[in-house]
Amino acid sequence: MKVKNYLIDRFSLIITYIVSLCLFGLVLQLQSLLEKRALDWSTWLYGLLLGTVVFSVYLIYDYRKRSVFLKRIEQYIAGGHTLHDSLLIDTSYTSEQEMVVEAFTLLRQQYMNEVHKQHAKEQQQMIFMNQWIHQMKTPVSVIELLLQKYGKEHREARGTIESIREENNRILNGLDLALHMARLDQFSKDYKVEVVNVIEVIRDIINENRKSFIQSSVFPKMMFEEETCMIASDRKWLSIAMSQIVVNAIKYTKISEAEKKEIQFQIEEKDQKVLLHIMDNGIGIPEQDVKRIFDPFFTGINGRKTREATGMGLYITKEICDNLHHGVYVQSTEGEGTTVTFQFAKDEEYHTLMRKMTKL
Repeated sequence: MKVKNYLIDRFSLIITYIVSLCLFGLVLQLQSLLEKRALDWSTWLYGLLLGTVVFSVYLIYDYRKRSVFLKRIEQYIAGGHTLHDSLLIDTSYTSEQEMVVEAFTLLRQQYMNEVHKQHAKEQQQMIFMNQWIHQMKTPVSVIELLLQKYGKEHREARGTIESIREENNRILNGLDLALHMARLDQFSKDYKVEVVNVIEVIRDIINENRKSFIQSSVFPKMMFEEETCMIASDRKWLSIAMSQIVVNAIKYTKISEAEKKEIQFQIEEKDQKVLLHIMDNGIGIPEQDVKRIFDPFFTGINGRKTREATGMGLYITKEICDNLHHGVYVQSTEGEGTTVTFQFAKDEEYHTLMRKMTKL
């Protein structure tokens, strides 16, 4: 607290003191007139000086006492602290300051109670969401089994059965998307860093989406001869992140006008990094949309062309990559295609990074 601000706050007290001195001097002057004697100015000035010194000492003492407390509050505000840190203000010198400390303590307690309530509510919602999604997957699986059974017996209805299967797969993909979103908040409790063969992950994703590739007349093409490319990551979450890119690539390559629709997978090592490029020759992304594709619920111009766009797939991919400390970048030319690049640190470098992050 600056001296100037303190004096402004104590302006009324200072004025009161000055007025009191003037009144005291006036009383002495009136008394001398009534008694018909001259006023002893030296005595009056001495008393005035003594009173001013005492008052100044009081102001200095009061300023120092208040400045210690107010300095703590200023540090608290300047440091960007939250109510959780309000216990930093724990020293009081006056009853007024004690009331402020009690108010901070009460606010902190109320804040923490609300945080715990909100956390418990979110936990209940997540548990409900997980249970509901798993319950909804059961009828979806039953529908798929029935389609497989009656599809062989009623070949004349193959077109209808395939349409039902396609819609059923959309439901399943939507449920998986919701499940991934629900689990993102608990990411720190649900990941395991291990050595992963990224080529195996690519093959698994292609196999999981083989029906979509076939139905969309889009062909996957692996542009490498190696059988292994080892990185450090969480296999499950990495697969989810990459799957979102592949599903999008299939979706927007399917509606392109390219003669040979394909999605290429290419791996390269550069500057001690492993780069995975997923390239398609689909409809591409408009230039004005590229910067926003990782925003939640953003569908952009292309999203309006396909009714199943949610705007959450790429957001999930970005969140997963950020949590795993992987990079993900997008380059696209409208009408020509899109390239999504995943950047991975090599095994040793990644573990070094994770150790540093853990210490932080």
